[in-house]
Amino acid sequence: MAYCLKIGEEMAISEKKLDFTDQIWLAVKWRLHEQPWFKPYKYVLVDECQDLNPLQLELLLMLAGLTGRILAVGDPRQAIMGFAGADNQSYNNIVRLTRATELPLSICYRCPRSHVALVKSIFPYIPIEAAPDAIEGIIHRIESKDIEKLVKHGDIIIARKTAPLVSLCIRLISQGIKATVKGRDVGEFLKKELDQIAKLPGYSFRFFNDAIEQYRQIKLQKYLNLDNEDELKQRLTDRLEAIATIYQSQPQATSIESLKYYIDELFSDENSPVTLSTIHKFKGGEGERIFIQKAGDMPMTWRNQQDWQLEQEENLLYVALTRSKSELFIVGEPALYKPPAADKQVSINAASLWPSLDDDVEF
Repeated sequence: MAYCLKIGEEMAISEKKLDFTDQIWLAVKWRLHEQPWFKPYKYVLVDECQDLNPLQLELLLMLAGLTGRILAVGDPRQAIMGFAGADNQSYNNIVRLTRATELPLSICYRCPRSHVALVKSIFPYIPIEAAPDAIEGIIHRIESKDIEKLVKHGDIIIARKTAPLVSLCIRLISQGIKATVKGRDVGEFLKKELDQIAKLPGYSFRFFNDAIEQYRQIKLQKYLNLDNEDELKQRLTDRLEAIATIYQSQPQATSIESLKYYIDELFSDENSPVTLSTIHKFKGGEGERIFIQKAGDMPMTWRNQQDWQLEQEENLLYVALTRSKSELFIVGEPALYKPPAADKQVSINAASLWPSLDDDVEF
């Protein structure tokens, strides 16, 4: 890692090649705020401050210096980017390091009353209130097989994992419903996995399923005995299931290139009549009607999972439940939480979403 950073710094100096991360890292490493020409900014505004990584936080403090003022907007319960290096304590660190005055933004101007009531029944410690003029809204619990009959133009379908979205998107397309999976970069990642599979010794597209399994076993061997072995396994399974689904949907394909071409059609950053997205990718988004596909996937758990990781998995459910402006469709039989018996604010529809759990179930 140190060697890679050294090469990157040398390229930035000699060849003037910089990427986005370099612009943050090198500004901090070179201590540019200590240069005589640097003047602190009078105001520094930060959105989604709960997802800053330590480097970004350091740059933020540098830009404000001793005289600037920082306005940071964020919600520690929407911290979900730890897998990408974000500091799960970013919000608290900003408050601590700047001795900030906290101003609550607890009124939700997006969600209907029934949706907020459901969130409060699951997360009673999160300060969230419906706006005074909020509509009541509707919450449905449906089966996966009913999605094609209910989905309409402009609907958003979100899920914790990629594979269920790929499978559902192909299903919708086969029914004549125009749909894409949000995130061309996600598609690019799957294409890189395909390239790795094609490099296996003795690889043949004729035996692609065997190649996927061979690739899986090689990767699992690399993960063996790592602290985050189970987490890596789950991510690998999600990616390979997505690839297998794409392969099975394209019986006419004769090569990896054919599959990569289809991936380019399936994944897009543009809006489509029906958009499918992981919750991570849809963070900050909203829609009149939101479907949560395979809601039972949340929170994901794995062996050796750290407390902050479980917290972020729970945060993903909170984010998912607060994307809809009108109707929320919970797909499947999620038995994630048991609403408090004393909470009478949840509408009949909302309360019926969460089946009662046996007393011996542990969370």
